[in-house]
Amino acid sequence: MLCEPLLAPLSSLRGISPKHAGLIRKVAGGSRVIDLLFTMPDHVIDRRATMPLDQARDALAPGSILTLDVEVVGIERPHRPRQPFRVRATDGTDELDIVFFHAHFLRDVHVGDRLAVSGKLEHYGSRLSMPHPDFMLPINRRNEIPAIEPVWPLTAGLFSSVMRRAMHAALACLPEDLPEWLDPALLKARKWPDFRAALRMVHAPVAASDAEYTALSTRARARLAFDELLADQLCLGLAPVSYTHLT
Repeated sequence: MLCEPLLAPLSSLRGISPKHAGLIRKVAGGSRVIDLLFTMPDHVIDRRATMPLDQARDALAPGSILTLDVEVVGIERPHRPRQPFRVRATDGTDELDIVFFHAHFLRDVHVGDRLAVSGKLEHYGSRLSMPHPDFMLPINRRNEIPAIEPVWPLTAGLFSSVMRRAMHAALACLPEDLPEWLDPALLKARKWPDFRAALRMVHAPVAASDAEYTALSTRARARLAFDELLADQLCLGLAPVSYTHLT
């Protein structure tokens, strides 16, 4: 059956435990892969800003998202309780303090490491800092940092990293040879993508200009909303009609 992978339980997704599948079901409103795929992001985080630190100091307002490559030049451990751990890093133009409050984030970080980081850039006095970056990866895994990151709804115990992993696994379940069920003339008139492309545009968008991303995302969401409406109408049309006799 062509759509069988989409009707499989969430627990069948690679890297998703039964516990996580149960949490995702609360968010998706169903226990199937297709239920997850129709769970739209609440918003997106734009991680396309990348520039040298000396330029970012003046060009970006505190709290702006920045993605860049750095080299670790020092690791400072707290001298007193409740003080943070600091990874001192540089991109060759300025220094950045990457700040953590839990030691386990530093277990694989060493002086001399080359890292790709992405998070909110803050000013602490005269120094630049990035408290608890959203991504901190070895430089050879930089491509894992999304330029535009969808943010899906969550529930207690469900982290964004798990939701992202589940969604990417669900996208991998999409059959490549799905037949188109919408009128080609309608797709052309509305400039809508096919079903697979629409889901990928929403859940794994590629880098594009602001105007291009907005247009592509709007068309993808419109097409998926139409699919949901069409499915509802078909179900109503196929349901047996019942008559209630009032006395």
